[in-house]
Amino acid sequence: MIADTFIVDACWPKMPADGARDVAEISIAAHGERLTRFLDVEKGAQRDHFRTSAVTLAFWLADNWWRLRYESLDGSTPSVNWRLRHELSSASGGTFWPPLMIHSAGENVQLTLAFSRHLETSLLRYLAPDTTSVSGRAFEKGIDHFLYQVREICASALDGAALAELISTLQDERDDKAIASWRRLEARLGYDPDMVPEPIMQALGELERRVGSAGIEEAASAAPGSRSPVALENALSAAEASEVLVDLSAAHGLMPPANNTRPMAPWEMGKLAAHYLRRQRDFGLRPIRSKAFSDLLGATKETLARPATARRLPYSARIDDKANRCKVALGSVVARDRRFELSCALGDEIWSKSGFGIISKAKTDRQKFQRAFAQNLLAPFDGIRQHLDTDNLDDLAIDDAAKTFHVHPNVIKRVLILERVLPRQTIEERIEAA
Repeated sequence: MIADTFIVDACWPKMPADGARDVAEISIAAHGERLTRFLDVEKGAQRDHFRTSAVTLAFWLADNWWRLRYESLDGSTPSVNWRLRHELSSASGGTFWPPLMIHSAGENVQLTLAFSRHLETSLLRYLAPDTTSVSGRAFEKGIDHFLYQVREICASALDGAALAELISTLQDERDDKAIASWRRLEARLGYDPDMVPEPIMQALGELERRVGSAGIEEAASAAPGSRSPVALENALSAAEASEVLVDLSAAHGLMPPANNTRPMAPWEMGKLAAHYLRRQRDFGLRPIRSKAFSDLLGATKETLARPATARRLPYSARIDDKANRCKVALGSVVARDRRFELSCALGDEIWSKSGFGIISKAKTDRQKFQRAFAQNLLAPFDGIRQHLDTDNLDDLAIDDAAKTFHVHPNVIKRVLILERVLPRQTIEERIEAA
């Protein structure tokens, strides 16, 4: 589930003296769950806050605000630069920081246990959950509350005036629509403000006319850095050259209704949309055979077997054709993997309803929705359970289920991980399920 409240709060046991470093008790919570609770093993006591300079933390949050809010996790082993901008332990001060990474998923923000978690001592241990997702609006509101709280209380403390100036500059940028749009794209590309080479931004600006702002931002997250414009140009060319022509109208009207009490995670939304479509098409829990899958996309088996024009590209793409159909540049040559890619394209049409979309391994909400939709369309969990003894799983049984549903074994494993039948062991698995 997506937390709809996020609070970063500070309490000063003693008001900071003029020109002196402040010391505050800081707590972080999402939807009422403390993310800063830790155990003092020696004393046998728990505490919900850590002690440090609130000004130091506020500086780090304000200085990295754009990248924290809009840059997603780039692969399973991010760069040192990425970790400096997203791991809370990279803030200075010698504090026993909560082992959290803060990173974007697009519309939401995730707080994930950091790679540096092993730095915890045997006597002090944080008790935070593996991964917490927070709505973007709640995240911004929580950070704003903290920044303004520190600015007011620590106005005369060490570095208080410099912090106030930084917060004011950040707010001016956020209030200016043009600057905010520029900063968002810089962050998605993995750059600090004003550090993107001008030719990259110019090239993406020209491509935006063809794919829209949402397409540009998604492509930037899928292939960040200097390679982004070339990757997008190649994906567009591959889509336009593709002979895999499909009808995605089956996706229309399938977005699950909004949950007014608490937003659903993208994988839950994708699962629900897949169930709607299966029910609509009377697929039940059965595997979708080749003819039924081709009919779902308004195509023939021969059409779906046409050359994979995105085979050597970092991501696949879809683009609307003039005849109300869609060209899909596939990266796979194996039939079962093509079915997954095409199902992702169908899921992307549900999510975005735009004339252009990409299918990538990025950790954005849009891509997680695609993957969950494709997994549950091709291999619904209740259907898998009819072919597996979930209490006695092994690779042979998973491979057999994969053959039944005509998917890669990893698709079966991902469904079982999302449903908590298998443990979420890697950071990628934890992020996917958040």
